[in-house]
Amino acid sequence: MSNTAETRVDVPIIVTAGRSLALALVEYRAKPTNPERLWNFQEAHWNLNRFAMGLSPRDVKVLDCPYTEAQMKKFMGAKRFSRVSYPDFALFLPEVASTAPEGLRLLGKAYPKMGWDEADIAGVSNINRKGNPVVQFGWIRTEKSIDAPHTQTDEDAAEKAIEEGRIGQTLNIYVEAGNQSKLLTGEYLDEKRTYVRVLNARIRARVVDAHFLGGGRCYVGWGLGPGCVYGGLGVRSVGV
Repeated sequence: MSNTAETRVDVPIIVTAGRSLALALVEYRAKPTNPERLWNFQEAHWNLNRFAMGLSPRDVKVLDCPYTEAQMKKFMGAKRFSRVSYPDFALFLPEVASTAPEGLRLLGKAYPKMGWDEADIAGVSNINRKGNPVVQFGWIRTEKSIDAPHTQTDEDAAEKAIEEGRIGQTLNIYVEAGNQSKLLTGEYLDEKRTYVRVLNARIRARVVDAHFLGGGRCYVGWGLGPGCVYGGLGVRSVGV
């Protein structure tokens, strides 16, 4: 009886969370360089996601937005007379969702369209080419272009292509950015022509490659050799 009662209580709460997200999304789309609206969107987004992930509000608490409107206009490429090679968008990733494979399992629950099973993520580690752990959570900036930047690069060239002050993504950041891109633009990252090396995610010491399909499926592989170069193979990064 207790489980049934809890389910009945949760349904209207989830519906309300969904409506709050829809409203916050509309408001943020209307003014995407406004820090308050960005925070409202991220807070509503994680308040809804937490139900599928089985988490409490404290687990997904969104910290104060660290960006000013002027900073957002600059890194989003919206500032007049200021050119940005690859404009970013900002997102928040809770620490609990940033680990591998545990955090990836939680993200798989939040985004079931990715179609992941345990075999897709069980061996993933968030480590760099030196074998050192990479920790990425909190407020993050990453490229917003649907097609990946820095295509036709091998692994060494991909590392070098990332600008100073930036680092390669983890798989957690990639999938969260891809799903938030869908909310904001109607398209997943790399759903059309490109795929990416996820430089700070590895399986058996080999760099993970990933891309989204139009329906939300997220492919994860680790078959690329360091010297592989393809026209649609690029790399994404995080501003730090």
